[in-house]
Amino acid sequence: MPVEWYRTADHGEDAKAEFSRRYSHARHPHRIQYKQIKAVHLMEVGEPAGIRWAQDLLTEITADQDAYCHQRAFAFELLAGARRKAGQWKLAVQALEQCIELASPTMNGTSGLPDLTLAEVLLENDPSALSRVAGLLDSQPLVDRIKFNSQLFRYLVATARARRALGQDPAPPARRALDLLEDGKPTFPRHPDVGRVHASTQTVRELHDLARDAAGDVG
Repeated sequence: MPVEWYRTADHGEDAKAEFSRRYSHARHPHRIQYKQIKAVHLMEVGEPAGIRWAQDLLTEITADQDAYCHQRAFAFELLAGARRKAGQWKLAVQALEQCIELASPTMNGTSGLPDLTLAEVLLENDPSALSRVAGLLDSQPLVDRIKFNSQLFRYLVATARARRALGQDPAPPARRALDLLEDGKPTFPRHPDVGRVHASTQTVRELHDLARDAAGDVG
């Protein structure tokens, strides 16, 4: 079967012209999602020119008055991901903040955890934001939205890192994260690939170090 016109990663000038032509004939509200889907495919391939176009498409959605609130929120979240990969962490933070403002308190229409992503980005890049990171990770609404083992793993890793940076004991969340990784059981047995925990060798090594740390040992 031919691939739908909005599900390709083509990004040359001819591809842009063809996309614009087809998009102009698409009907609202469906056509907004065509830009989102196109942007996702462009970012998955990861070519610089494609990523730039993806960011342009997502930026257009965020400013589109015909877009629903949840569509704009998800566009901001996707835009944050692209900017994070490009090393533009301050712009990623801004996009995540706008996503959260639009999607709060339910975060419907997003990945469900843009606030966890915000904590991760700040933790990676802004030592002065530790108190804010702690507040995000201590949020019960955030914890209540965790549905999959992969999400819980991310939360535990971020919590362990934040505790170490704050001079607190990182070992309990680090050990829980390692237990999840070792267990390897899917969240939903009938869908074994959904929510499965994956971690780089570097992250596993870091978790083992954190699991051995004592409270207050940040050396």
